[in-house]
Amino acid sequence: MGKSLSKKKGEKKGEKKKRKRNRGSVPGGWGIPAGGDWSKLHLLTFTFVCLSLSLCLSLSVSTSLFGALISYYQIGVCLLRCRQSA
Repeated sequence: MGKSLSKKKGEKKGEKKKRKRNRGSVPGGWGIPAGGDWSKLHLLTFTFVCLSLSLCLSLSVSTSLFGALISYYQIGVCLLRCRQSA
């Protein structure tokens, strides 16, 4: 009662085809292979750091400019009052 086992192409009798192990990706959905290709993550962190630094810099520059405008306005108002009182 010999059962006929179906063989795939390229397989010899008694040999099993070796399957490649799927390593998958790092959990979290970053798309980084589990093998260790971290270049995408490094690029992502570099971009995030650059954006946050530029945002902080622009905020500090805008606040300093705003402070300078307010101080110039106060100096101008003070000069006008001094001229009117004299």
